[in-house]
Amino acid sequence: MNYQRLRNEVIQSSQHCSVETLNTLKDIFAERVDSARRLDNIVTLVDLLTILEKRNVQNLQCFNEILSVLNNTRSRCAPIQQSIGVVDNTYNRNTNDLNQPLRSVPRAVNAAPRVSNRKEIYDLICNELVLTWKIFARYLGFNESKIQQIEDGDKLISERVRKVLLLYESSLNGTNWSWRPLLEALSESRRNDLRDQIECTYNVN
Repeated sequence: MNYQRLRNEVIQSSQHCSVETLNTLKDIFAERVDSARRLDNIVTLVDLLTILEKRNVQNLQCFNEILSVLNNTRSRCAPIQQSIGVVDNTYNRNTNDLNQPLRSVPRAVNAAPRVSNRKEIYDLICNELVLTWKIFARYLGFNESKIQQIEDGDKLISERVRKVLLLYESSLNGTNWSWRPLLEALSESRRNDLRDQIECTYNVN
């Protein structure tokens, strides 16, 4: 199959690409994009193709990698347009601020978590969340530049995850605490097993 035909197939398939799938693709091609700023600017699959072509790294293998991810997730993907820019009090269709959470998460007004539970749960997440920690961070509102800064600052993935957790908690300023965003972020990171373990063991939701 020639280059242009594969490109057209990828563009046609882009309507089936969810935010989660796009973030997975951004992780796969991050080294080839080689720019946190450019990664920040990728909000559609077409954006990713354009940047790869500008950097002269797009080839038939890239298309096959993209199509493989799309085909594996198509059955559970919603179009990016339905996931990004939902009009509500949290996210505006015209926003360019990727510090916003990728989707609106209800946040019940509660006191901060008990220290003992928090430490145990944080330790569990830090030790278990490895391959998809960047997806976890993005869901909690961290943009590519901040994720790159965290990655550069810590060699151990467990410490990167801990920094994400602590920075996220401090951003709440002691108010509007809920375990819900962290649990949803685990689900977004394809770690429902870890979410279930935390919910069952510590009775949090």
